[in-house]
Amino acid sequence: MMDNLNDVEISERLVAKQAILTLRAFKLALRVAPPDQRMEALDRAVRRHGQEHLRVMMAAAIAAQNFQGASTRLADRESAAATSRLPDPAPGQGFR
Repeated sequence: MMDNLNDVEISERLVAKQAILTLRAFKLALRVAPPDQRMEALDRAVRRHGQEHLRVMMAAAIAAQNFQGASTRLADRESAAATSRLPDPAPGQGFR
């Protein structure tokens, strides 16, 4: 189990924060509901807050993937640009 949230990506921190808020909503629903209606109250909280938590996780995953893809494309472009600036070898010499 991860104990230090300083070692995670920002998208993972967002998901962790949302999970904490969702858990707090569940606890509150259980605390304020009459004993015979706790499962119904928890079910309502799951539908209300759980779906929002899933949306945040999906958005974070998409954003992280888009960032990773953009970083890879940028690195590829920089590599290609650097390669195009290399001098052409003299005829019959080639690179060693």
